[in-house]
Amino acid sequence: MLNQFSAYKPCSLALAAIFSGQIQAMNSNQDTLAGECAESMPVYRVNANELHLPLVRAGSSLYTAHLKRIPSKSPMTLALVSARKCQKTATVQAALPSYDLQTGNVLLPSVEVRFPNSRQQYYLARLQRVHRHPMTFKLTLAEPAAGERYTVENTVFVNTLIGYGEIREQSSFPSYIRSKFAGGDILWGTDLGLPVTLPDTSTEGRELTLYLFGDTDQLDLAYLNKTGQVRKFPPNPELDYGEFFYGPKGPFEGDAIGLSADDDPTDGVQLFHVYRNEEKSLPRVCEQADPLGFRPVYLDGIHAGEKEIEKGLLKEMEEQKIPEDKLPKILRQLPAPACVQKYPNTTPTGAWTIDDKIFMVAGIQNMEDLLNARSYIAVSHDNGLNWTVINNGKPFSQGGPLAKFIHAFGLEVDARDYQDPVRSGPCKLPLPETDDTRGMLLFGTGLWKASDVYLAFVSRADLLKAANNDKYHISPRYFAGTDYVSRGKRCWSTSEADAKAIIVAGDLSNYTRFENACGTSLTSAGVGYPKPIHVKQTLADGKRIDRLVMLLSPAYKGITEDGQPLDADLGTVLVTGDPWRPWIWNVAVTPGRHNGNLPSEHHFRPLPVPPDPDSGMLPTTPHCRKAGIPWRTVSGYAPLLIDRYTRVSDDGQGVDLYFLISRSNVPGEPNDNGPETVDAYHYIVDVMRTTLRPLP
Repeated sequence: MLNQFSAYKPCSLALAAIFSGQIQAMNSNQDTLAGECAESMPVYRVNANELHLPLVRAGSSLYTAHLKRIPSKSPMTLALVSARKCQKTATVQAALPSYDLQTGNVLLPSVEVRFPNSRQQYYLARLQRVHRHPMTFKLTLAEPAAGERYTVENTVFVNTLIGYGEIREQSSFPSYIRSKFAGGDILWGTDLGLPVTLPDTSTEGRELTLYLFGDTDQLDLAYLNKTGQVRKFPPNPELDYGEFFYGPKGPFEGDAIGLSADDDPTDGVQLFHVYRNEEKSLPRVCEQADPLGFRPVYLDGIHAGEKEIEKGLLKEMEEQKIPEDKLPKILRQLPAPACVQKYPNTTPTGAWTIDDKIFMVAGIQNMEDLLNARSYIAVSHDNGLNWTVINNGKPFSQGGPLAKFIHAFGLEVDARDYQDPVRSGPCKLPLPETDDTRGMLLFGTGLWKASDVYLAFVSRADLLKAANNDKYHISPRYFAGTDYVSRGKRCWSTSEADAKAIIVAGDLSNYTRFENACGTSLTSAGVGYPKPIHVKQTLADGKRIDRLVMLLSPAYKGITEDGQPLDADLGTVLVTGDPWRPWIWNVAVTPGRHNGNLPSEHHFRPLPVPPDPDSGMLPTTPHCRKAGIPWRTVSGYAPLLIDRYTRVSDDGQGVDLYFLISRSNVPGEPNDNGPETVDAYHYIVDVMRTTLRPLP
C-alpha cells in the first residue's frame, strides 16, 4: 500500500503519528517555511493539488502541515506529506483547525481555495482520516461559507471625470487637465462624485446625472501662468481662521456639483457643466467669490453665515488673543451669506432621488472630534442648485463611533413586493400604512473606514413629507437582526442602536490572513460609502444575474511587529446581496440553507476588483508581503457604481459595471511620491469599468 503513495512522499510513520496522538513532541528547533505556524487560513491550491494548514491544533500542541491530493481517487483524498511542531502554545484563537485525536477528523472552520485564474473562494470543510499508515484524509468541501458565486474580471480605465492629474500619454509632470466643461480654470482637484440620476427636459429627454463631489480645491491661476505648473491657491494668512479660506474663484474645501447627460460611457463619461457660483441668474452662494467660480453646496445651519462667523471670530479672538485691529479687516472681507464650513470635514456621504427631488446625506467627520461625528439629510427641488436641511435640522445619525448611518445610500423598492414569507422571510419589509407602499432601503455605515454595513427602511411618503416640510421628523425602521422581536414585531426596530450589521466588514479574520505572517496585531477595520445597485440582466446563454451589488474599499489598522502603527487598505472589492432579502450579503449559499437568517458567524470575503495594468497607477497589494496571497486591486477610495451604465458585456457572458474611484497620492510606479510642488498627487475622480461574471 505504501507504493500507492510513493510519488507524494508521505510522512514517515513517526511523523504521521503526531496526529494520531502517539507522539506529542518533535524537534521544536526545526525551521519552518514561510506561512507556517502562522494564524492564517488553510489554503487549498488547485494548481498544485495541495492543502496547507498553517496552524492546526492537536491535543495541547500546535502543528503546521502540508497535504497532497492523490490522483484518481474519489472522493477527494489527500496524503499528509509533512508536519512540524510549532513553538506557539494552544492559547491562540479558538477558530483554528482542530485534529480530533479520537475520531481522526480535522475540523476546518474555513478553507481558502485558490483557482488557477487567481480567483479565490472560501468553503466550510472537513478532513476525515482514512488510513493511519501512511496517513491519508478524505476532504469534503461544503458550499462556500462566505464569498460569492461570481468572478470579477477585465477592469479597464475609462477616463478621468474631473480633477487634477497628469495626462496619461505624457511622461512629464505636472500637466493640468483643462476643460471648460470639467471645471476649466476653477478647479485644482476634487474627489467622490456621488452619482444621482433623474429625468431632465433640458437634456432633450435624456437622463441627467449629477455628480456630488467632495472637498474641492481652487487652482492658483497666477502661479500656473507664471510657472506652467499647478498648485492649490494658497489661503490668505489674514483670513486663515478655521475654515474661512477664500480663493479668487470661490471657497476652499467647498463641495462642487458636475452634470452629465452622456448616454455612452464606452468612450469616456463627459461632464457638460459644473454649477457656477452665479447660476441661472440665481443669487451667488458666495458673495465675494467670482460668479464663474464653482457653486458649492450650501446647507443652512451647517455652513456658517456672516453672523455666525463674526461670533466665532470674536470667540476665537478672545481665546487666541488675536489683535483687535485685525478683526475689522477680516470681517470686511467675509461674504454674506457665507459658504464656509461651520463644522470641519463636511462632505456628501450619500444620495438618492425620488421623482425630481434629490436627497443628500451630509456627513461631518472631523478627525479631531470623531466623538461628535454625525450626518444630516438635505433635499434639493431644483436639480442640486439649492439645498434645505430636513428632519427639523436634527442629525439623521449621531454619536461618533456609535453612529451607523453617517454614510447612507438609498435604493427604491415597493414594500408590498417583500411580504412573501418564502421569498422574503423571516423579515418582511415594514409595510407603510399609506396607499403608496414604496420606500427606500438605506444602506449605511458609520465612521469612514471603521464600520460594518447596516440597513434601514424609510417610506417614500415619509421622505416626501419631510421634503415639503423641513420641520417634519422622518421615522426610519432599522434592521435589527433575524432574531429580533419587540412588541410582536420582528426584525425591524425604531432605534438606530438596535441596528445589526448585514456586512461584517470589521471581521478581522478577513485582514489577519494578510497580516499574520508579519506578526501584525490588528485593532479595527471597516468600510465607507456603501452604494448599492440592483443588477437585473440576462446573459447570452440565458443565465440571469439578479443580485444587489456593492463596491467597497475595506481598510484596517493595527500595530506591526516592531511596534509601529499601521493604516492600510485592500483597495476595491465587490460583494453581492439577495435582492429579496437585502440583509443577506456575501453569503454564497442557497436560500434553502440559510432560510433568510443571518449566519451566527458571518465572515467577510469580498471579491477583489482587479486593476487595469495600463492605468498608469500602481494597484493596491497587501501591506505584508510574506502572506503570499495573490491580491491586486484597483487603488483609490470611495468606489461608487454608476447604475445608468450597467449593461451586458460585449461577449454576452457577464455584466459591465461602471464606477468612479477617487484617487489622491496614488503612485504611478514604485517610489513615486509625486512632485514637491503639490501637496496631493492625482487628486482626481476616475471612471473605471469591470465585468461581473457568474461562476461556471
